[in-house]
Amino acid sequence: MAFTNETDFINGLKTTPDQTKAIEALFNDPDFKKIWNYLKNCQKVIELKSVPGYKIRGIERFGGYSAGRKGELVINPAKQEHRDNPMEMVDTIIHECIHAVLDVQKDCGDVNYPFSKEITEIYEDSNIQGRKTSTKSRVDPRDKDYLDKHYGDSASSPSTEYIDINDKAQQLIIKIIKRLMAQTKVGKKTLTFENEEKRNPKKKGGCAKVILTLILITASLTWIFI
Repeated sequence: MAFTNETDFINGLKTTPDQTKAIEALFNDPDFKKIWNYLKNCQKVIELKSVPGYKIRGIERFGGYSAGRKGELVINPAKQEHRDNPMEMVDTIIHECIHAVLDVQKDCGDVNYPFSKEITEIYEDSNIQGRKTSTKSRVDPRDKDYLDKHYGDSASSPSTEYIDINDKAQQLIIKIIKRLMAQTKVGKKTLTFENEEKRNPKKKGGCAKVILTLILITASLTWIFI
């Protein structure tokens, strides 16, 4: 078994009734179970931690994953956004599990690998020409447009950091969360949805144009058959 503290970790995420509903639904979701079981059945040990107030570089974080001989996956259940919106915590859990899967693939192999080849992270993305970093001030100018288009803002510090998983990974998160919101009737869209909406903005006036077109067609048909 790859995980340490699995039961305590999961129970530690349930700090509100809505979080409990969301977490229980997540761990029964077919797409997430593929991710979790891939990690769980890997030979590499991953330490699971629920840490209220968890910080990296002085910023309180939603969560984090540290690679190494032994991985460490941390979730901050007390983050206000996690308490206000349980789907934000679901988002964080899937996000950090994506990092974990990408990290342990060399140890676990391709059997039951849960992702398409399109899912990647900043630190492994071959399309990035300069320094592979999520810190906006350190990004090579050649990569800015690419990161804006395929990554977007981080949740913990959107003004200074990019989110560190790509658009295909974010779309998987959105797919799972949409399903869980429909099942549990708790939570709302997360910050990952905002990145997707920025990439694919809805055209203003779309409905008005459709209505106007239908009116013109109807008027035309009326004239034809008078």
